[in-house]
Amino acid sequence: MTGAGAGGLLLTGAEGAGAAGAGVGIAACLAQAPGVIRAEYSGEDDLKVGGARICRSTIVLPKYEKITFGIDDTDNKDGGATWVLAMKCGEACKIDGAIFLGMRIIQLNPRAPNKTTNCTGSVISFAVKPEKKDELIKFVKDFVEERTSSPDTGICYITGIKLPKSSYKQKIKTELLSVGEAKAEAEKLGVVYVDKADSKGRIGSLGALLWADEGVEAAGLFGEKP
Repeated sequence: MTGAGAGGLLLTGAEGAGAAGAGVGIAACLAQAPGVIRAEYSGEDDLKVGGARICRSTIVLPKYEKITFGIDDTDNKDGGATWVLAMKCGEACKIDGAIFLGMRIIQLNPRAPNKTTNCTGSVISFAVKPEKKDELIKFVKDFVEERTSSPDTGICYITGIKLPKSSYKQKIKTELLSVGEAKAEAEKLGVVYVDKADSKGRIGSLGALLWADEGVEAAGLFGEKP
């Protein structure tokens, strides 16, 4: 695979080699996968698939970027659930050139005084063609803000394969933070807020985003073992 780094490039090409049955997959099957631009072979021997032969190929694919959104505070005491709205947003995206990768629920600090019930934020991530990124950002912002039940909704995003390291990541599960702290940390990390509320939802949306790539501990209290 080439170009998979923190700069945001998700995938441009994959090089592979395989023998016997695996060679069939490398030389013949992958080349026919959806979205492949072309397959390149070093020589005619790589086209003779099967048997005891070793086959090699390079699959060239469109350039995509990974973009991760943090969402928080879309519900109220009477109804709504941020994770439901986040999931609906991801599944509703039909932009050609944007692929919904998944949604995660992130446990924040349950001691937060203004939480609804469980104090969790949500994350949705996409692979998107660079020329479609602005359209996707607008779609997520509009979809969430048109359906939120709270005046304090926070929405932020960052582009790239790897998420930045931050002390805020632990603090969001263990401390009570301010909107000012969240905005200052987001600016330092290159995280962009797109919500119009500019309110307390920005605290949890940033916290959720920073936990997006972690394991099961993202859904638990800090230090809690599965």
